[in-house]
Amino acid sequence: TSLEFAPPDPAKIKNLNDLLRASLPPVPPVYKPKALQSTKNVTAKDVDLPEVKPLAKVVHLPRLVEQLRDKATPVLREMQIDWNNTEHLELVYAIHPHVTIRPLPPIICSEKDVESLASDMILRPALLAIRAVMYGMHHDFDNVTPYISSAAVGAVIPDALLVSGPSLDKPVYPLTMEVKTPPAMMVKNTDISVFEDVTERWCDEKLDIPEGTAMKFNWPTNLANCNKQTRILVWSEMVDYNCDMGVLTSVDRTICLARGQGKDDDTLYLSSVIYWDDCPIRDMYCWFAHALGISKTDLKLPPANSTWW
Repeated sequence: TSLEFAPPDPAKIKNLNDLLRASLPPVPPVYKPKALQSTKNVTAKDVDLPEVKPLAKVVHLPRLVEQLRDKATPVLREMQIDWNNTEHLELVYAIHPHVTIRPLPPIICSEKDVESLASDMILRPALLAIRAVMYGMHHDFDNVTPYISSAAVGAVIPDALLVSGPSLDKPVYPLTMEVKTPPAMMVKNTDISVFEDVTERWCDEKLDIPEGTAMKFNWPTNLANCNKQTRILVWSEMVDYNCDMGVLTSVDRTICLARGQGKDDDTLYLSSVIYWDDCPIRDMYCWFAHALGISKTDLKLPPANSTWW
């Protein structure tokens, strides 16, 4: 469970695990009703993926991120916070959302505002926790990786990249990130998520859908008629940067994504929606830790089952 949105409290935050459970504040409103509902269209570069299978199957896997928490939690709990240590306090205040929200916009006027909110309240705090586990509770200026960067090159440009690698001149990109406005993640003029059929309705216990059941994804041929789900899936970015993991976030909702392997290399696995008040920083830490190989946990993906098509 998450901690309430309140100033950092030494009585409640004893270690890094407690810190990452801090709840975000509610996402700011959009500058006017019905604004920012659109998202960029699919381009020919998105669709033209030479030597790589196009996306054919989508699998909702509720345990996609959950399976990583058991390994991450003991590590984070071992990172004790000393409230009398200046370096520890620097880390607390750099991560805690009650502090990171302060210079951010109170109204969303464009996707750039959401990028700032996502970066400062979820993505970079999670990365700071990663670096604390890797290098200690102080900031190590000598070790520059991992870090979050914009994309310098590529046929398909993501909003951000997680960068690792041995040096600045030999970057490795284990994960792509895409940010959308909250209205762009909803069916137009409704309060229904565009992914409700994929990540919510399929969780209905009455349906009893077996794990690994795949939904068919029709790879676009007519670029003008792509629906919103097609336009905001990040498959092409992950393929272009040759990485197996991705993040799609509007801050109030975050979905983690993983590419299938072997015979399922045409499959995209989606986590359940991670809401703003349900420990998104902690779950992003888990996702980054796996992408960077520091969690030492295998990501177990069930075979994609399309026999019912």
